[in-house]
Amino acid sequence: MRARLGWILCGLLTIAGGAAGDLAGQAKAAKAPFAAKDWAGLDSAGAAAVAADGRILYRVTHGGESGPSHTDWWTMSGDGSHAQKLDMPEGFTPIGFTRDGKSLFGGWMVNHHRQFAIFAMKDGKLASAPATVVVLPQAVCADCGPAAAGFAG
Repeated sequence: MRARLGWILCGLLTIAGGAAGDLAGQAKAAKAPFAAKDWAGLDSAGAAAVAADGRILYRVTHGGESGPSHTDWWTMSGDGSHAQKLDMPEGFTPIGFTRDGKSLFGGWMVNHHRQFAIFAMKDGKLASAPATVVVLPQAVCADCGPAAAGFAG
């Protein structure tokens, strides 16, 4: 029992000594505080939707440091393979996959209002024109998910 306590005490002293050394090193190399410019330059990525066959739609946002941020949309298999960048039609922001997984639905700008549209997808490429457009009296929420926008599938 005493031997075990000795080893634990030795380990704690080693950790404490290393932490004190790290604190001294941090004091010497003081960094500038995290500012808005640092925040704007951060890239982010996240899954937006998952199709019935396991394909994932995800977005990567980058470039905010030198102007407005830019969003790229990608699809990939559920195991992480077959990543493919999508070229989105102008004004289209996808929300998710259709039930059969062959199209993307989301908001598409029509006369300065975001409307519900479905774009067919073939071989990882979106059609240049929507297959379906539903013109609503009120615009579709730009950044809402399917449930919030009322498009549960």
